[in-house]
Amino acid sequence: MELFISRSGQKHGPYSLEQVNAWLISGELNPDDLAWYEGANNWVAVSELTGTVAKSKTYAGRRNRRDWIICLALGLLMSFLGLVWITVVGFLSGNPFSEMNPQKTSTGVAGAFLIGGVLFSFIYLLKLIRNR
Repeated sequence: MELFISRSGQKHGPYSLEQVNAWLISGELNPDDLAWYEGANNWVAVSELTGTVAKSKTYAGRRNRRDWIICLALGLLMSFLGLVWITVVGFLSGNPFSEMNPQKTSTGVAGAFLIGGVLFSFIYLLKLIRNR
């Protein structure tokens, strides 16, 4: 079956079902994108087509896993940025915790990065524990 895909009002194709499935798994194609094949009355969501991985648990699991890996990466990046900010701006400029220090705001920003990073990482760990 040859499929045509519609994204942002532009029609592309024809593509094979295997190509569409590969793009769904990689995230290049969304299950909500529209598809049409010869003999179809209307354009339908890719997820409604028989034979696409958008309906399978494998696809949903891979997409969900990718989302949580992104969450963990953001958490680690935010923690790292917070530590760098504290090191470079805070501690190298003197005592960042004294009342007269103009770097107090910078330390607050760094703290926000650290707290955000810890929260993202914590959410990821809770997800891992819950799915075991």
